[in-house]
Amino acid sequence: MAQDPPPKTPSSNEFELHRESLRSFLRGKLRQESDVEDCLQTVSLKWIKHGQLFHGPRLRAWLFTVAGNEAALIWRRAARSDRLKESIAGKSVDTEGTYDPVDDEETKAVVRCAIAKLPDELRSIVELRMETNLTFEQISKQLQIPLGTALSRMHRALARLESELDSLQ
Repeated sequence: MAQDPPPKTPSSNEFELHRESLRSFLRGKLRQESDVEDCLQTVSLKWIKHGQLFHGPRLRAWLFTVAGNEAALIWRRAARSDRLKESIAGKSVDTEGTYDPVDDEETKAVVRCAIAKLPDELRSIVELRMETNLTFEQISKQLQIPLGTALSRMHRALARLESELDSLQ
């Protein structure tokens, strides 16, 4: 009975043949050299893990596909970060430089009204968390409910508040 040959272990020479062309490819896709190097390292690690599956032209195609996918991930993370920064930049900042999403009395009144509409079991959690800054563990002890119940009530309360406030816009 013939046995299959053992899988070929990737040799470092195979990857090194493509390293500079991968680096050039990534420089065309990414803004910062540190991102290029991080991406190249990730591709290298994936090659070590899966490299025995590909050889010759198939290896080159696979490496460039992995590099393109990794570059796209870096772009998506950067875009998310940029959107968050833009969002925060559009909000008010108090004198200590901390972010205050509720920046005027009218907005605070709308939020208070939405909180007042919550059922008692949800409203009490929100009020304790926001007004007294208690931890969820402290809230659960004060209300004599399990920690998980306190957390799930807060989650439900926030979902309702979000829905209520979105409908006002």
